[in-house]
Amino acid sequence: MDNWTIKDHRVIENLMTHYAGTIIDKALIFKEQLRDIFDNSQSKMEAYHKRYLLTKQTYWQDSYHLRKIMEFINSWRFGFMITYLSYPKIPRAGNSESCIRLWRQMEKVRYGMTIQGRQDHLKLYQISKYLGGIPSITKI
Repeated sequence: MDNWTIKDHRVIENLMTHYAGTIIDKALIFKEQLRDIFDNSQSKMEAYHKRYLLTKQTYWQDSYHLRKIMEFINSWRFGFMITYLSYPKIPRAGNSESCIRLWRQMEKVRYGMTIQGRQDHLKLYQISKYLGGIPSITKI
């Protein structure tokens, strides 16, 4: 929502008014509360407290999918989801998304790469991106 234009905000306001009380309204509210837990929490204790407050609300309980999400959020895995809060100097987003996107592009058959070609290309990408240089051909 931080990057939305004024037009985007108007569209959402109209949608929220039109779909008030429906699953669409509940899903948007739920999404914003999850976003608040993961993006705006400054400590693990704050994230656990926000999760507790979300658990106490009842609007999401009549939706099968939102209940399943809450079961997952309330599981033992939640501690792993907020591990980054213990290390404030580590950025919350990294290059893993772009690396995964690049790998998926290389997996496409239309690029004509063999399995070995994809692996070699990935090695070259990792070396250039993370180690700061391209090795000589003899090292690969």
